[in-house]
Amino acid sequence: MKQFKGYIGAELNEFLIAQTYLISIVPNVEMNQLGFISGKFGPLRINNQIEVPFWMAIHLKKSNKCRIVIPSWMTLDKLKRISEDETTSTELTEVPDDYYEIGLMLLSACEDDIPNDKEIRLELDNINRKRDAKILKKFEDFYDQDEFQTFQCNNLQQHEKNKIFGQGYSNVVKLSMPQEESDSDKEDD
Repeated sequence: MKQFKGYIGAELNEFLIAQTYLISIVPNVEMNQLGFISGKFGPLRINNQIEVPFWMAIHLKKSNKCRIVIPSWMTLDKLKRISEDETTSTELTEVPDDYYEIGLMLLSACEDDIPNDKEIRLELDNINRKRDAKILKKFEDFYDQDEFQTFQCNNLQQHEKNKIFGQGYSNVVKLSMPQEESDSDKEDD
């Protein structure tokens, strides 16, 4: 299948986040500087906060060699504020890049480092649902137009683009179906 511009599968997106996103940790071990393709990190010193790639932070956390410092945007108060902004704005608001994926990965890997983890998970899901509803509304408005225009939506996150491209791809598949199958799909709608 041809890769569409802007489309990144969920697994690849998580991989890219893990490779490129830096996050702070507080090590509980001493290590000399470590070199990787993405750069050199360290040295690690006990109780000295340092930024490392996301994948390294998760690996060290799973090995009980650090505590992950949660990003400043991932507090309950800030997520509630983002959720409120999503409620009051008709457009998608600016949110931290890959907030949803990063939040879920952190909750999965280190919920013991996250105060109010259950409430934070709920707020992340609330924000995601509100954003999904806005995107759906934009699609409905777009399809109701009589004249041709391109679909525009600002402040989309990668996982949201994936949903849009997935829907578009399923429509392309319908176009390539034999006529009788396409007609039976219409009757089911």
